Amino acid sequence: MKRLVIFGLIGGLIASLVIMGSPHYGEAAKIDKWRAQTCVGAGRLFDALVAETEHVRKMTGGRLDIKIYPVGAFVGITQMLEAVGQGVYEANLWQVPAYYAGLEPGLALLFSIPSIWTDPGWVQMWYYYFGGKELYEPVFAKYNVYLAGIGTTGAEPFLSKKPIHSLKDFKGLKIRTPLGLTAAVFEALGALPTQLPSSEIYSALDTGVIDGAEWASISDNYDQGLHEVAPNILYPSFHSPTTTVTSEVNMDRWKKLPDDLKACFEGMMARLNDRYNYEQRAANYDALKKMIEKGCTHTTLSSEDMAKVRSITLKVLNGYKAKSPLSAKAIDSLVGYWKLVGLIE
Repeated sequence: MKRLVIFGLIGGLIASLVIMGSPHYGEAAKIDKWRAQTCVGAGRLFDALVAETEHVRKMTGGRLDIKIYPVGAFVGITQMLEAVGQGVYEANLWQVPAYYAGLEPGLALLFSIPSIWTDPGWVQMWYYYFGGKELYEPVFAKYNVYLAGIGTTGAEPFLSKKPIHSLKDFKGLKIRTPLGLTAAVFEALGALPTQLPSSEIYSALDTGVIDGAEWASISDNYDQGLHEVAPNILYPSFHSPTTTVTSEVNMDRWKKLPDDLKACFEGMMARLNDRYNYEQRAANYDALKKMIEKGCTHTTLSSEDMAKVRSITLKVLNGYKAKSPLSAKAIDSLVGYWKLVGLIE
């Protein structure tokens, strides 16, 4: 009996020493509370962000507690990079880098390449293994922001007040799209692009301020009711066969974060990317079916038009290189990668 007691005491002592030796012993009360703004309002993506940040809170025993806020809660969508760098709040989760094109034109290239990217996996491979990460992390660091990772989603629709049967139908259309490369390709087709936050798209379509819009997934468009004021659906569209979003953290807060919490946060980005993509893909099938049942028109472009817009994109890219040194470096990197993997000749 005495021997069991002694072994028990020794076991307890060893366990105590292990706990005391932990790098976080005595830090149980230290909680990193972050506020994070995203590029959307209420909806599927917002709910996914809330669920994933709650998962991180549980994984870390409450040590990393992130509260998600909708677009515009702190600053406008084009001011989000500078706001995080200045410490207005701590993080941007899933932001569209094209909204920063006014600060650096090359950031629009990270967002989407019309008609070229055909699978989100190609983007992830280029970013993490063929130089994208090394190109873009220093750009965000200039604003005192750590680029914590990217997310990629599938093809977007283009909703309009009149049907789009060919590229010629874009001529003269007033359309909503972010600044940068996508807008430049639409301009080459004769369209008149303008940048609007997602919260204003419905009213702009309803009042005739714009004739069409591209924004997010087809299921997100359905949830926002955009088909009610723009019942013609080009899907999939050429403008964004994949979309890249960024997750950004104030550099000072990131550097102070313990390594295990950094790992949890970056792991959340990968989980969120998978979770949202599968949820979105499933929802897209249902949304398109419901739109058609409500009388919407669904169109696609011919293979000839898709080849033509691909050629236009490559020409626009060549001219876009003059926008900034980053633009030139990014385009050279992208073109080299596309040739290597056979996306272009």
